[in-house]
Amino acid sequence: MVEIRFCNTTRKLEDAMERMMRAKRVAVDLEGRDLGRDGEISLVQLYCEGDDVVYILDATADMSGLEDYIYDLFSDDSILKVMFDCRSDCDALRHLWGVDHFNHIMDLQLLEVLTRKGSLQRSNTRIKSLKKCLKEFSISDTKNQDVVSKKMENEGSAFWMKRPLQKQLLEYAAEDVSALFKLRGAIWLKRTDYWPDQRIILDASSRYAYLKADIEDSKVLQSPFHNNSLLPLLVITNANQRRYRNCKGCQRKVREQKKGSKSPFCVVCQRVEREAGETGGPSTLILLQKTTMCRKGDECRRKMLGDCRFAHEREELRCRTFALEGVCNNPRCNLKHTHLE
Repeated sequence: MVEIRFCNTTRKLEDAMERMMRAKRVAVDLEGRDLGRDGEISLVQLYCEGDDVVYILDATADMSGLEDYIYDLFSDDSILKVMFDCRSDCDALRHLWGVDHFNHIMDLQLLEVLTRKGSLQRSNTRIKSLKKCLKEFSISDTKNQDVVSKKMENEGSAFWMKRPLQKQLLEYAAEDVSALFKLRGAIWLKRTDYWPDQRIILDASSRYAYLKADIEDSKVLQSPFHNNSLLPLLVITNANQRRYRNCKGCQRKVREQKKGSKSPFCVVCQRVEREAGETGGPSTLILLQKTTMCRKGDECRRKMLGDCRFAHEREELRCRTFALEGVCNNPRCNLKHTHLE
């Protein structure tokens, strides 16, 4: 068990960051309420490879320079930041603390995918949670993870903002970040036949870090297209493609599909749609009917048949936010706010 140093004063913060800025590799993790741009950061956990101390920085405490220190840590390309599923963490850091440099990160969730044989560039490639990876590689006891996961299911994540924090929560936060280097080593030992070049991992991790942070509309991030267990397209490999288009689901620019495909969704979002239908969940394709103008206009064959899911007149256009969430708080919105029959 590593020692936990809870840093809630400026002096303790300075001591912790002095150690971090001298390291070559630092494991980083965050906890908070609804972690992301619309939430709050509660803790920043830092752990140097080979140390026996985890530094937990209290983001709710009055510590001068905390955001600047974290900005400097991520801006220093001589320090490798090891993370696991960095998407929400980086979204929070960018929009809440102004951190905008995510170019020297190794994301172990992607590394685990990269070391699988023949798993890349498929629409059904699954990503694994940290808890599942720790169990698979027998890294550490997940008892605290089970307790905290159940607590989050019952109470949400607001408990991270309460002080003082329970001992079990601090242990959970410390165990997560201190296990990352062990996980990296376990992947190395068991998957050496498929170990990729580090440049591939870093490039993919950088794209992963900006995945949510670059989305302008935060409401898009609440859709099932950004909350699923499928690997997003064009994260691990950025193949040279001449034609790109915007996916109507995840709102990302992805490469053009095969000739003849008319779906407005990328192949990953199409699978999300299919699985939602198979499990009885709401189909976003249905919810989004009449929220976009039809590009074919009067030449649309579906319009003649009366079953085109796109709008052909301005008066038909439905509000996308209302269609997905059932409510629109924009007083200037002049689109239709009606449910489909």
